[in-house]
Amino acid sequence: MLFFNKDDSRRTFTQLVQSSAIAEADIDKALSLSGIYPDNNNWKRFIEYGLLFLGVLALATSVVFFIAYNWDALGRFAKFGLLETLIVLCIGVYWKTYPGAQALATHKHKKEKYGLFGQLALFLASIFVGVLLAFYGQTYQTGADTWELFFTWSLLIIPWVLIAGFAALYLLWLALINTAIILYYTTFHGLLGTLLFSSAELLWILTALNTSAFIAAEWLQHRFSGTHHGWANRLVAVSAGLPLNLLVLDGIFSRHSHLLPALIVWLLSLSMLMLYFRRYKPDLFMLAMGCLSAITIITAGLGKLSFESIGDGVATFFILAVAVIVLGAASAIWLKKVHHEFVSGGQYE
Repeated sequence: MLFFNKDDSRRTFTQLVQSSAIAEADIDKALSLSGIYPDNNNWKRFIEYGLLFLGVLALATSVVFFIAYNWDALGRFAKFGLLETLIVLCIGVYWKTYPGAQALATHKHKKEKYGLFGQLALFLASIFVGVLLAFYGQTYQTGADTWELFFTWSLLIIPWVLIAGFAALYLLWLALINTAIILYYTTFHGLLGTLLFSSAELLWILTALNTSAFIAAEWLQHRFSGTHHGWANRLVAVSAGLPLNLLVLDGIFSRHSHLLPALIVWLLSLSMLMLYFRRYKPDLFMLAMGCLSAITIITAGLGKLSFESIGDGVATFFILAVAVIVLGAASAIWLKKVHHEFVSGGQYE
């Protein structure tokens, strides 16, 4: 919604250029006539939505600083009354702009604007819920652990995440869950408060959680119309791949027993990712991310073997440098070939 949606025109234009249907001398003129380049209305829309996002973030920050600065001057009922009033107002804005006004709007741009207003209202309300919980704990000194704040926060906003269908709100919820789990393990050093904590256990849980979140995001994108947010899905994919890669790296350098199962899961995940995003849903970014993961793990394993066999001399670093260059060049050549296949087949997004 914040970016220019010109994918179909670009694909068509690229195919026409490659088939020589458009002469090279006429490319600039054809680009101008096709509307692929953003015009004044596109730029106005982009700036308008961008400023709207910044305004929402500024409003949320200003409320937090206002209450913090006037902490002694405001009574407890004034603080909670202000936050609760803002939450109710945000819900009211969503109710007035998203389901009702959006349905009455006849212009596509107005529908998108009303929809964005409603989604941002619930996003702002979700932030205020966290602020309310934080001030509640600070005012009454409940003694609750920090992880409980984030976990309760994430539970309370689940209905709004499901209702809004807003990518940014989904990412906020996922970040809260991840933060709660990390803080829980930092506090109790293991599952259910046991002392059998290891970094591998935490990484396994984060991998499972974020992978499930990524699968859910992909499923929702195909099941419901108007929920395509490629940038958000890519961020969730990164959040799922990062702990899995760290798990494999930890096993490689620490010789932990989880190396073998981690390698198996990593190989299966990488294979499915490369297959899915090449054959079923072409996405060059995801393929590049898979290549980067493979380069990282292979280089780490090679480095571990080199340090153990020939030491940390010049030869080891030379081998690693050559490996990175070769793997990087091979990945670039393959990605360029895949990109050409996507463009020529009209599949590239």
